[in-house]
Amino acid sequence: MTQEQTDLLLALCKPYLLDLLALLAKSAKYDDDPISDLVEGESYKFPAAVLEVINEISYAEKVSAMNEITYWLSSSAERQE
Repeated sequence: MTQEQTDLLLALCKPYLLDLLALLAKSAKYDDDPISDLVEGESYKFPAAVLEVINEISYAEKVSAMNEITYWLSSSAERQE
């Protein structure tokens, strides 16, 4: 994939990645609570299957995922400067 294609993909996914980061952070903060309870009444763009995966992964995996997403977003921002 070219850099231009990667940048376009990131531009399309960025709103979802930011929502996913918020969801992972909330789930990591309240690791023992089911994510469905944490997001009750809130509007997220993710289906129930995604919420189930977030419930199933460990705290360390949530932190690792947040780190990877943050790295991708920050490296893209640096290239745009």
